[in-house]
Amino acid sequence: MTNSDIYMNIACTFLALAFVMRNFLFLRILSIFGSIFIIIYNLSLSTETSSVQINWESAFITINSFHLFIIFKDTFLIKLTIEEKEIHQSLFSYLSPKQFLVLKQFGEWEIFEQNQIIINEGDTPKKMYILQNGSCQVIVNNKIVAKINKHDFICEMNYISGEKASATVKAQDKTRVLSFDINNLKNNLQDDTISSAIIGAIGKNLAKKIKVQNLGYQ
Repeated sequence: MTNSDIYMNIACTFLALAFVMRNFLFLRILSIFGSIFIIIYNLSLSTETSSVQINWESAFITINSFHLFIIFKDTFLIKLTIEEKEIHQSLFSYLSPKQFLVLKQFGEWEIFEQNQIIINEGDTPKKMYILQNGSCQVIVNNKIVAKINKHDFICEMNYISGEKASATVKAQDKTRVLSFDINNLKNNLQDDTISSAIIGAIGKNLAKKIKVQNLGYQ
């Protein structure tokens, strides 16, 4: 095997790995290295090199480098508060920090005092909440049936299907939540990736709630 063959094999390996990457940061990096080794391959040929391919690979490196800079800026240069970081990592890690901030702009922080009702059974919720601090009780027929903990959703079923509240939710202690106006979120959020992330986070959280309830609420 010649040096040229080795360079081409390395290039193909990088490009093949790039095709299977779901993370765009690594996809761009691998694509750049693939293009670099294709250029090295062409320059190492004993015959006349293909300037056309070298020029195209140089263009691909430039394009991928530009997008790599955008990804780096959106991922590492955007500053989140401690609370925002916790919610982002717990529920929306699929989103970039920039995308999460777009979602955050639709929300606002609210405080519920101890024993304050957040939603009554049978009411139609106007807001969906993410609990940041404190805890809440889920009450059906005056009986506590579950507990809502940090980073759990409240009133999320109305966001998904428009259902009325199937239970009363009451703050067990002083509680801080990130609230979203459901109609505003549905009507004005234009980013499909963020919308899908919300549905995914709700589904994951519902599965956690069911598991906890099956074990006996804690």
